[in-house]
Amino acid sequence: MKRHFLFALLNLLAVSLKANSSFAAPSWQSCNLEQHGSSLADARCAHIAISSPQTGFLNVLKLPSFSDKKTAPIVIITGGPGTSAAALAAHYRYWFYKAQKEHDLLFIDQRGTGKSMPFDCKLDETDDANELYQDPVALLKTHHQKIIDCITPYQKTYSLESISTVQAAKDIETVRQQLGYENLLLWGNSYGTRVAIAYQQLYPSHVKATVLDGVAPIEIALPSHAQQDAEQALGKLFKYCDESDYCPDSFKPLRSHWESILTKLEQGQANKTPITIKLTDAKTQQLHTVELTSAMVANWVRFILYNRELTALLPLAIFHANNGNFSTLTNIAKVASDSTDTQISAAMHAVILCREDYYFRKNTNGNSSLLPFGSLTDLTNVCEHIHGLVPPAPIHPNTTSKDTASKDTAPKDTTTDKAPTLFLSGEFDPVTPPKWAELVMAQLKNSAHVVINGGHHGVTPLGCVTDLVNQFLMTAAPLKDAAIKDCTEAIKPAPPFIDTAGPKLPRTSIEGESP
Repeated sequence: MKRHFLFALLNLLAVSLKANSSFAAPSWQSCNLEQHGSSLADARCAHIAISSPQTGFLNVLKLPSFSDKKTAPIVIITGGPGTSAAALAAHYRYWFYKAQKEHDLLFIDQRGTGKSMPFDCKLDETDDANELYQDPVALLKTHHQKIIDCITPYQKTYSLESISTVQAAKDIETVRQQLGYENLLLWGNSYGTRVAIAYQQLYPSHVKATVLDGVAPIEIALPSHAQQDAEQALGKLFKYCDESDYCPDSFKPLRSHWESILTKLEQGQANKTPITIKLTDAKTQQLHTVELTSAMVANWVRFILYNRELTALLPLAIFHANNGNFSTLTNIAKVASDSTDTQISAAMHAVILCREDYYFRKNTNGNSSLLPFGSLTDLTNVCEHIHGLVPPAPIHPNTTSKDTASKDTAPKDTTTDKAPTLFLSGEFDPVTPPKWAELVMAQLKNSAHVVINGGHHGVTPLGCVTDLVNQFLMTAAPLKDAAIKDCTEAIKPAPPFIDTAGPKLPRTSIEGESP
């Protein structure tokens, strides 16, 4: 019988549904950068006590509602895993400006991130600044060793067992109880969707509505599907360019240009005559000599595909690179790298993937012909050092066998599907494509899936999607089909640049001429 692991994360740790409520009510204060990771002037911050097994606290930032209504707050659950929600509050707040008229916005640093019992391994900042230009395999080994070296000290202070998706969901419930909210509205992005799914499964009676943007359930088993999903996104870009009037004929077929680049890089490596280029960092003006590899360049492209605006430059960059000029590609790769640098906790990130995704990994990537970056996503070296924390085999949520039943597992609650859930996906998303939302959606009856044809990873900030999300959260009711259709049709793929001046201008009709 086919097994579904949608809610397998509920069994990663013994789940206690009763949150600790023995601590004093939190005291809100002005946010301080050193203590709270943010200094937003209109925000309020608090440290909410928790049990660790050692005593610790959760760092919480609140952007108060503009009204005095006592309504459910919106909990903003960021991705990674390993990002600080409080540190990103200044970025995300504008997406929920309309909803903030009636709802508080809550940003909770997950355990191991930001100021909530942070688990981070201080990597060499000088190396980080220039890592785009370094040998990625050697750099990865260095980073992994630093993570391994700092596991033991953190374990002595707190516990690696306290870092998990289930624990994150339980901590959100602790915050809800401590702050006195009856219900919550949830918005999660990327890995944050996994936390939101866990909370909705554990505490369905306290969820009014949920938005899942770029769904990353435990079945995604990173990095098992990383190459496959990214390659599909790149293939869609090739198809769009080849079929679009925006791409000049010299770009077509775009796939052939990309395959030619990979062939040149791989032949250079095989013959021990790698392609070496000199690059000037656009930000620092520092000159770098870079020995290119197919894995390095493929990894650049993977991260460029996360971003809609940068992807518009990718066809031009591929065309230039195939003609020996890698400057366009490296410049946008640098921008992509800088834009994803959100001070992520590398150690916390590794622990989540090792304890959850790595456990359910599958050999699905194979030898990718388009994006051979697989060696740069392998966490085996790190995971072997925390293998003792790998959970037992998952139990299907509907299993009733006495052999698998446990008093610590979450009971099946018939109210799980009552809260409406809005799934959002980008058609060109290289890491959480629509198929993952469809997998989760099959388990939730009261849900809708909106796929943005011109979207990439994370579509909430795209034009009319922002209004849809705010409307959905404020009404906690399904959206009208007409509104969804109008929005999805309005957001097309970004026209690709044909040169440094920008995209090709669309033809417009003038009097006496046909368009």
